[in-house]
Amino acid sequence: MKTKRSDTELIGGRYRKLRCLGSGGEGTVYLVVHLSTEKIRAAKRLPVSENRDQIHELDMMKRLCHPSLPEIIDVIEEKEQIWLVMEYVSGQVLSKLAKRGLTAEQFFSIALGLLDVLGYLHTRTLPVLHLDVKPTNILIRKDGVPVLIDFGAAVFLRGTKSTAGCAGTPGFAAPEQYGGREVDARTDVYGFGASMYYCLYGCAPPAAKPGVRKKSELTGMPQSQVRKIGRILERCLQAEKEQRFQDCTELYRVMRRLRRRYQRKKQGSKAVGAFFLLSLSLLFLIKLPVWEPSGETDARVKKQYQELLSRSEGLGFVQALECLEQAAGLFTEDGRWAFCLLRRIEEDYVFSMEEEKQLKDLVYQAVDGQGGTILERLKENSHVYGRFAYQMGIAYWYFYDGPGAKSAASFWFREAILSQKEKGEGRQEEWFLSASIHADIASYYEKLGKKGLGQEAEEYLTYWDDLCRLWRMDGLDLELPEVKRQIASELISFLAVRSAEFSGKRAYREVKPVLSTLETFVKSAEAWENRKEREVILEQYEAAKEAVERVFEDERGNTIDTETEETAR
Repeated sequence: MKTKRSDTELIGGRYRKLRCLGSGGEGTVYLVVHLSTEKIRAAKRLPVSENRDQIHELDMMKRLCHPSLPEIIDVIEEKEQIWLVMEYVSGQVLSKLAKRGLTAEQFFSIALGLLDVLGYLHTRTLPVLHLDVKPTNILIRKDGVPVLIDFGAAVFLRGTKSTAGCAGTPGFAAPEQYGGREVDARTDVYGFGASMYYCLYGCAPPAAKPGVRKKSELTGMPQSQVRKIGRILERCLQAEKEQRFQDCTELYRVMRRLRRRYQRKKQGSKAVGAFFLLSLSLLFLIKLPVWEPSGETDARVKKQYQELLSRSEGLGFVQALECLEQAAGLFTEDGRWAFCLLRRIEEDYVFSMEEEKQLKDLVYQAVDGQGGTILERLKENSHVYGRFAYQMGIAYWYFYDGPGAKSAASFWFREAILSQKEKGEGRQEEWFLSASIHADIASYYEKLGKKGLGQEAEEYLTYWDDLCRLWRMDGLDLELPEVKRQIASELISFLAVRSAEFSGKRAYREVKPVLSTLETFVKSAEAWENRKEREVILEQYEAAKEAVERVFEDERGNTIDTETEETAR
């Protein structure tokens, strides 16, 4: 009997149940301890779906990483049950916190944090829909950060997705979640709206009449602000998806503007009090000291700047952008904020048109009290600006998903070159050489796209030579892996299609080393994490190799014979 009881208390032979934390329609949650490390975890028992992709999808959630998400540690399938083992998050459930009343600042902080994590989930390479956003699924840590929990109803979005069996929670689930209709990011927008409606008014939204207003539960929030928030939430709660906010990024910006207006009004009332005290001091002839920047003040500002940079690393893109925007206002010409921003943009290997707009909004912003834009201030440090322009060129060249990528990249590469030529700086650095080669290749694209080009063959050969220069650069390994993959792919494509251009103009001994390094690269499992992509590039490489061997058939034979003789000696 003891053995039997012990078996029922263990999950996957690795976790021991301590106690039940709660249960609902999507499963039961237990507090568990990992036997090897003795770390406390939360384990949720999920109903097994007939869809066998369920295990794979849950396992993929282990790749998610965000401050407002619990870490997914393990997925265990046993005895016709699935267990999702997660980080145990200590905090207060939002539903209980809201019942006691939130301050205006708490409301905005929770709303923006929740939108940031939903935006993070929706913008993964394979987007994730939570589908059960509600106050009991939101924990508030001691530091005020909201954490979205309970991924039992979550799905990966492949095209369109129906939700048969994932209806969510009545009062907080969107209308399309019933009856197996299609869902998308706007479904979670509804869940967000319903959750924040609960925080604002202390109850779930009326299903039929989202426009019905109740007395606000928030403390310190002016009624004018409450009405504005209410209208935003009403739009989130529209029955038709097309009438809601179309994504969490748009909604985040709207909510952030509201918070700023609230903060400005609050600061304005404080300023009135400060003015009153100042008037009193003047009446009593107290001479106030004139404030001047000091070394100590500079140190404080620099510390704040560094904290903003560090904080941005652990946030989703939208909140990170807000941190970096503040950092840019503090030390514009330092440039580290700009490189942090570009690194965040490129990390998923996609530079979207929306990210481009957000970046432009930031760099063309006026600098408070200093005149000019942030970009103009950045230009004052020519070396930093040159590197920034180069990274902008890389982002457009390799990752931009909108029109005119190469043209925009060419502009930024030339900006990088020009900034250094004017000051005579940076010419020996790898990024300057890379910018120069990319700018030359961009000009070849323009020339090769014109019909009737007299020296077309020569242009192709120059283009090949510059591709090889890029491929051989020492600094290439310092770029993102996708950059090297794309250069390799372009070289292979050229060899497959344009090998005939080599005839009589390049020797086999010049092409062979490039072919050899390409072969090593494409056959490396580390270089191509995606197996299918690796298989495709291997096929292309074999075709390119065959094309080169045809062109250099005689010369290749002589070379091989010579090598054989030298080996024999």
